Order: sequence, then structure tokens, then C-alpha cells
Amino acid sequence: MLMPLLAVTLATFALMLPIVGYMVRRGFASHGLPTPAKLRLWGATMLGLSSFGWSVLFTAPVALVVHSIQHDHQILAFALNLLAGVIVGLYVILPQQALRLARQVGAES
Repeated sequence: MLMPLLAVTLATFALMLPIVGYMVRRGFASHGLPTPAKLRLWGATMLGLSSFGWSVLFTAPVALVVHSIQHDHQILAFALNLLAGVIVGLYVILPQQALRLARQVGAES
């Protein structure tokens, strides 16, 4: 029972990565930030993987704190988790992705 669930989870994760990469590139392009003219599947997958990696790296410690206070203060735990997600997204993940895409644009030139 565990093996099929694990296989489906890993397959979904693998399919999600390039989609996230293409979405990040498209979001940056729509705001006029430097992006490569075309993003190949491997580049999109790596962009999605780095987005996921940065988010896990910075939100895992917050998740431990939230889990420890969730039983007593559910609203505070939710607010802390939401705030940490926004802060990490705006000030860690997006700048890292902007640098990555700008480097790819520089490599194309």
C-alpha cells in the first residue's frame, strides 16, 4: 500500500517541477524582469527544484516552531506560518530566482 502511494507522490513531484519553473519564468517576464527568451525543460525543472529547495530550507525551522505551538495557539501558529511563507517568498525565493534567470540571460548573450 505504501509503495504505490510513494510512486504517485514522486511522479507528481517530478511533473510539478517544470510547471513551477515555467510559471516562475512567465511571472518574471510579465513584470519586465530579465528572463531567457526560451526556457527548456531541463532549465524549467531546475528552476522549479531551486524554488522548492529554497522554500523547504527556510520554512522547515518555522514549521517546527508552528508544530510545537499549534495545539495551544492555533490562530497564532497559522499567522506565524503565513507570515513566514510570505517573508521567505518575497525576500529569499524571488531574489534567488531573479539572479538565476538573469544569469541564464547573460549566458545566452
